[in-house]
Amino acid sequence: MRESKGELTDRLRREGRWDAFVRRREVLKTEGVEAGEAWTMAAAEFPPATTPDAVQSKLSLTREALETLRGKPRVYFMEAIEWVCDHLDADWVQPNDAPDLQSWRLRAWARYSAATRTEFHRTFVVPLWKVQLERVENDLDYCE
Repeated sequence: MRESKGELTDRLRREGRWDAFVRRREVLKTEGVEAGEAWTMAAAEFPPATTPDAVQSKLSLTREALETLRGKPRVYFMEAIEWVCDHLDADWVQPNDAPDLQSWRLRAWARYSAATRTEFHRTFVVPLWKVQLERVENDLDYCE
């Protein structure tokens, strides 16, 4: 199955190869390749990792990071969801920045692929927004 442009962008950003991809695409364009074709050619040079080890390494933690996270008190799941929302696209975030192990694992899962990102939003974020909207509506009713 071929990746969409959005999926390719997400994957390369997660892998830390987005800037290299952009540079290669721009070189192709300066060589006279049409923009769409330059994207396709550059994408072919940045295939997804297909080995189980490569997939597992995206989700793995060092022993030190795991122990640090295990030592933190668990936060409420709503807090974990909010933290993941705030830090989902922050490539600079490290495991010790997470409020707890559950939050870090949820973020890692949500970042795993375009499908898991969509599932994270559908399963957790949309219901959270609905709850917050109901609270606002109830507060407005109370004020009237």
